[in-house]
Amino acid sequence: MNAYLIPGIIRTDYKDLMDLMYSVPFKDPDSLIEFTTEFWQVNKGDLLSNKKNSENLILGRHLCAFLLYHKLGLNFEQVAIIMNKKSHATIINSEKTIKNLWDTDKRFKKSIVDFYYKAMMWQNTQN
Repeated sequence: MNAYLIPGIIRTDYKDLMDLMYSVPFKDPDSLIEFTTEFWQVNKGDLLSNKKNSENLILGRHLCAFLLYHKLGLNFEQVAIIMNKKSHATIINSEKTIKNLWDTDKRFKKSIVDFYYKAMMWQNTQN
């Protein structure tokens, strides 16, 4: 049984973050972005812009870029175009940020697990 299906169990190493992220049910950028905006309670325009920088927007942008790269297999340049970023270096920074937060921030880790659970439920409502 997958430990992520047992509430209260959160693994801590990066490999488990990747296992969890590959299980998130998105198959295209639009559905990922749509769910990310719902989860972080932000609008799409703000998520894909650089103008506003609340904590939810920043985390949503980083996570969305991370998943576009790792889950959907897009390269950094493709992710930068989707996220309306001037450079793919911003996307590389997002990946490093997500890895670092996973390793150091328990609150962020809980948010990621919540993201996973809610994404699974959200996907079931989309079918």
